[in-house]
Amino acid sequence: MKKGSLVVASIVALALGLAAPPGGAASNSRVTVDNDGTSSYTRYDGSSDAVTMRCSHDRRSQNEPAVAVDPNDTDVVVAGANDYCTAPNTGDVWAGYYRTDGGTSWQDSLVPGYPGDTSAGGTASPASG
Repeated sequence: MKKGSLVVASIVALALGLAAPPGGAASNSRVTVDNDGTSSYTRYDGSSDAVTMRCSHDRRSQNEPAVAVDPNDTDVVVAGANDYCTAPNTGDVWAGYYRTDGGTSWQDSLVPGYPGDTSAGGTASPASG
């Protein structure tokens, strides 16, 4: 099995495993492994702010996960979810995205424009309030 196919199969299995059990809440769904010393949220530009730093250390639920694979480069896999890590700082959830380069590393981030995002991309985002 090609490395890209194995990564895709693993990501799909992960996404299916995150689905809520019948009749139960998805309170334990997770895409990231934050709060373990190996994961860190950053903004799209690679820097951090108070919201992303808090996300790097708070273990919060993520629900409604979705996964996409770049058809031109199957090593590029992106997952997205409603990320509750923003709730302590902003009072609400925000869309998170998580990108891998074939499984070697993950980039955990939030869609630009979340409350507290003062980056150029954040202030220019249509989602910015």
